[in-house]
Amino acid sequence: MADFKEYADQLQNEVVSEMAESYFGERRRLDDLMADFESMTGTLREQVPGVERAALRLHHLLLGSEPSFYLALEVDPACVPFGHDAPVPLFPRLPMALTRVGRYVRCVRISYDLLQRAAHDYLHGHYYVRDGDKGRKQLTVNYLGLRQFAAMIDAEVIRVNRNRTPTGTLRYVKDMDPASAERERIIGDVSYVDGEGLDKALRFVPVGFDELGLPEVQELPPLREVGSEIGRMCRALYRQRPDEARAAMADLLIP
Repeated sequence: MADFKEYADQLQNEVVSEMAESYFGERRRLDDLMADFESMTGTLREQVPGVERAALRLHHLLLGSEPSFYLALEVDPACVPFGHDAPVPLFPRLPMALTRVGRYVRCVRISYDLLQRAAHDYLHGHYYVRDGDKGRKQLTVNYLGLRQFAAMIDAEVIRVNRNRTPTGTLRYVKDMDPASAERERIIGDVSYVDGEGLDKALRFVPVGFDELGLPEVQELPPLREVGSEIGRMCRALYRQRPDEARAAMADLLIP
């Protein structure tokens, strides 16, 4: 009989140990995922100023015609980061062309190409080889990938909050002690009067991707697909406002 009780106690301890490892292991894993997500979010935020600078240069050259410019390219103007600061100079000298309007067209095309590439990198990232990684390629943090990561974390948060409550785990462990279970059956389980409050206090909170304030940028068509349309719009705008166009180009010259 003593041997059987010793075996039963040992089995109970093993089950409790496994449950504790499972419970705390899942919470540690979710904590780690959230820490990784926070770090990746910070990395992505560092890309936003670069996209905004590229947009500012292009918008400065477009002389306030940005909405019609993007609509002509079938892009929603609301999904392009509009800044209000002064543009950062780009050109050591203006691009070569046979005419002034030709220079203007080339300035706009170059600025558009830089914005398109910055937006694509922000949305999709790019592959790179990290030093000491034996040539293995890794993808940089990007908006669409981070959104998917957030959705996976939020689904895991819902699962853990529903299936791994602190009081539920503690009750299961206590139910394995017959004496304790019988005592609480008679006098009531006084240990979990505020069990709902405990569960609420230890609940994980979803990351809430849409509340992070990261700009939602629309994919822009590459320059090779819209270069002709951009040239047509630029020539029409230059004919209407040549002095402003020349002044805008001068503003982008590096001192």
